[in-house]
Amino acid sequence: MKSLILLLTLFNIKGLAQSMEGEWNGYFRNDIDRTDTKYTLIFSKINDSTYRVESWTYKEFNKNKYDTAICILQGGFSNENILYLEETKAIKSFSSDGETACLQLMKLFYKKRKKFYVLDGAWFTNDNKCGNGSVHLTKSF
Repeated sequence: MKSLILLLTLFNIKGLAQSMEGEWNGYFRNDIDRTDTKYTLIFSKINDSTYRVESWTYKEFNKNKYDTAICILQGGFSNENILYLEETKAIKSFSSDGETACLQLMKLFYKKRKKFYVLDGAWFTNDNKCGNGSVHLTKSF
């Protein structure tokens, strides 16, 4: 089964020179089992300093079976190149395994390359069974 985690947020990004709007695609890796999981963030501009962010995580459990966990995030830039995001509330946990959602903290570094932007960083939890890991996302110009 595959799982889809939908994460939503609204946050204020003041003085942001980066181009955050649009779709960021990549993966996150769990350090416990070293698996890469497809991960997407979509930044939608609401006004000059506020974005809505949605993210999707796809993880295969069994063939053609999907499960969904939904969380709310908050966050923003601590300086022009470091983005912090925090899952603050699970709206829906996975139903297939009966586990509660692992709320994550993310510290992402914003970089500009020749043909794309990069968000690279780490995610953490306060629960040892959930693990920690890395995140890598890119967005084309």
